[in-house]
Amino acid sequence: MSADPADSSDSSDPTVALAASAQSAADLPTVAAAAPGDDTAIDPLHPGLVRTGVVMAFLIGGPPLGTFVVALPMMLFGALDSGDSLVGGLVAALGFSLFSYLFGAVPALLTGLVAAWSWPRLRGWRAHLRMGAIGFVVSLLCFAIAFPLMGSRNDDSFADSVPTLLLFSLPGLVAGVLVSRLLQALRGS
Repeated sequence: MSADPADSSDSSDPTVALAASAQSAADLPTVAAAAPGDDTAIDPLHPGLVRTGVVMAFLIGGPPLGTFVVALPMMLFGALDSGDSLVGGLVAALGFSLFSYLFGAVPALLTGLVAAWSWPRLRGWRAHLRMGAIGFVVSLLCFAIAFPLMGSRNDDSFADSVPTLLLFSLPGLVAGVLVSRLLQALRGS
């Protein structure tokens, strides 16, 4: 009774199952090669690693990018108005960007968490504008909480602080849109 190796195929063999699953995963397109509405596409990296990268991109790149884009026109117009050189305005905008982590890290982290949660569906300009709106609202809420906590003891009215809140939340909008779009470009779709 000799067993023929060709006739004895064991379906519970883990190497056969692994090869079959690898072949089926190889048949799925990557995100870069997928059609815009294709939900069967897979990222080449582990989903947890991808989502961590999304959060870190918002946390590391969001505050300085959003602050620079918002502060640059203000600093350049301020430099032109006061008669200073444009280089001074550029240096001031870069300086504001470096200090943006003090107030922008928590809103960027929260926006990045929302973006990581919605990462598989994050395609197209509508999705990027939604990320910008989420960044704006999260920044607005964080600053609305932080202003009274840091508070001054004088009697500033709430109406005086609304334009400041909106101005401080504008980098959240810009950063949400730009970082989301940059991440989509890195994904290749």
